[in-house]
Amino acid sequence: MQRWKKFLIITGSILLFLFATAWILSLVYEEQVKGMIVSSINKRLKTPVHVKDIDFSLLRKFPSATLEFTDIMAEGLTYKELKKPLLSAHKLYLNFSLWDIFNKKVNIKKIEISGGSAFIYIMRNGETNYDVWQSSASEGGNSTIDLQQVLMKGMNVAYRNDITTDDYSAQVRQGTASGVFASEEFDLNVQADLLVEHFIAEKVNYLNKKEVTLDLITHINTAKQFYQLKKAQLTIEKLVLLTEGSVQSVEAGNIFALTVKSDNAGLKELLSLVPKEYIKDLNAYRFNGKVNFTATINGLAGKTATPVIKADFSTTNASIQPSGSEHKLSGIALKGSYVNRKSTTTPVSYLAFRDVHAMLDQQPISGELL
Repeated sequence: MQRWKKFLIITGSILLFLFATAWILSLVYEEQVKGMIVSSINKRLKTPVHVKDIDFSLLRKFPSATLEFTDIMAEGLTYKELKKPLLSAHKLYLNFSLWDIFNKKVNIKKIEISGGSAFIYIMRNGETNYDVWQSSASEGGNSTIDLQQVLMKGMNVAYRNDITTDDYSAQVRQGTASGVFASEEFDLNVQADLLVEHFIAEKVNYLNKKEVTLDLITHINTAKQFYQLKKAQLTIEKLVLLTEGSVQSVEAGNIFALTVKSDNAGLKELLSLVPKEYIKDLNAYRFNGKVNFTATINGLAGKTATPVIKADFSTTNASIQPSGSEHKLSGIALKGSYVNRKSTTTPVSYLAFRDVHAMLDQQPISGELL
């Protein structure tokens, strides 16, 4: 018993000493660290950043040292015209090593941000609101940014591209992005829990108020603006989509070479993703069954161009029944395909159902449909 008491006293004394030391160091170095980082940020940014309060702590994220910004707002390049800041947040934490303080050269590797919004905007002339970093800024000074991890919580992230007319908006409940962001080439790892408010491409809303989880690894070449998906799993409600391929950003838009697959996808969940513009009165039917499908997206997506979208799908035991009706189409087995542009000379959508077999009121039916 005496040994345990002695152990607890010694352990408590050590912890008390460490916390006391951290508190004293926070007081001693607070103004110095604030000055180093704020001065470095101001030198590198093209547009103003407004902050209500800044605090320095060695205890809040121990063993990392932390600079805490309260009610921060970064204007971005289009703030005067749109009145939408590039970034606003209730809390933003810059984390760095405790030893950086003694070396008098702070190296920021991690950012945590919560309670705010980010707005990413690409104008018709190709200029962006996020190009706020001074490329000619000196890399000298007492602080550097070697960002390797970004954590988000309770953030609204919106993207608007006036070249492609894309418009995305999502609530990031919890999200982590990691990679060597300062490198020209790196792997970006993203895990996120989202509520997608809307996902509009070519004036069609493909996702409206959908729960989404994202798990992906993307190889990024910033010089070539090339993005290679090494792993991408997208879960929308209960539907799991596996994606592979690449995206190349060019002046006219984005060049896609993507494949999306799902095995044993719920028919009801799958149809819920089809925009209302394409399937009307969907709620008038009850669907059941599983579908296997593979879709490809290839070509340029821009203001005057649309990529070719193809899909192959099949089911072996699905059913469809109009709401309020006793009649039911059951035991549906079929193979099908879709293309949004049959050919360059025949730019029409094309949908085919082959080898269709089903039962309608206990009577077998079969056929094909174009």
